[in-house]
Amino acid sequence: MKKRLHTGGMAQARVMLGIPELDAWATGDVTARRKKIRCHNLSQRQRLLRQMSNNRRMSRGF
Repeated sequence: MKKRLHTGGMAQARVMLGIPELDAWATGDVTARRKKIRCHNLSQRQRLLRQMSNNRRMSRGF
């Protein structure tokens, strides 16, 4: 019997979590918070900062 690689599960978990930092802070899960921030801190912060700056620009325009 062949062993299956569990890559699909990881992809699903990432999609379900969305933004790991925010989910971890919201739930107050300390261990998850530490792990997720280590892995995703830079990329997620950059995304959030971009979104925030885009939102500010849009709100100023109206």
